[in-house]
Amino acid sequence: SQNFLSDNSLMEIANLRKQLLVALMELGFLPRESQDKWNQHSKYPKLVSAVVCAGLYPRVIRVQKPKAEYQETMAGAFEKMNRGGVVKHYIREDPGRVFIHPASVFMEEKEHPHSYLVYFEKALTSKLYIRDATVANPYSILLFGGEISVQHEAGTIKVDDWITYSAAARIAVLAKSIRGELDHLLRRKISRPQTDITNSAVIGAIVQLLVAPF
Repeated sequence: SQNFLSDNSLMEIANLRKQLLVALMELGFLPRESQDKWNQHSKYPKLVSAVVCAGLYPRVIRVQKPKAEYQETMAGAFEKMNRGGVVKHYIREDPGRVFIHPASVFMEEKEHPHSYLVYFEKALTSKLYIRDATVANPYSILLFGGEISVQHEAGTIKVDDWITYSAAARIAVLAKSIRGELDHLLRRKISRPQTDITNSAVIGAIVQLLVAPF
């Protein structure tokens, strides 16, 4: 049961996957033929993480990293290794601050490459704990999150008026445009499940964005 995993739970997950697969095929979202295409992108962890982000949104955690400190040298200013700083985590709802559970595998993560995480559930004991979380890169939230707004003068882009990224106006408008194209494509797929979108230029561009080094 370490890290909240058990044989029974893993078997339940496997059975649930089979049920979901059957349901998607019966609805026409997955063709019964061409099964080799179903997991063609499964080798890309970043893409899998983006799918997880899409499923868990809006359960988002903001990561507040320790304030950077710099040391002046003859060669210029260099960022110090902040060994005593504490990384804090916040959700939008009250009480705000949450804590990663000590038994979570995420506790072993010392580096936080991005400023936001997504999580599955929270549990209140002595503190409000998060047991399962994963990083959410900016593209994942911009493409699969909530409503996007662009602040041209501030040079920022916001999702649901809370999640904020710095971005040049041109980049922010482009991101919003791609999101609009994706939403349109998904509405078509939902209204007509048999529509094949795998070869869409929009899907191809989004895959490239999500798997690219960031």
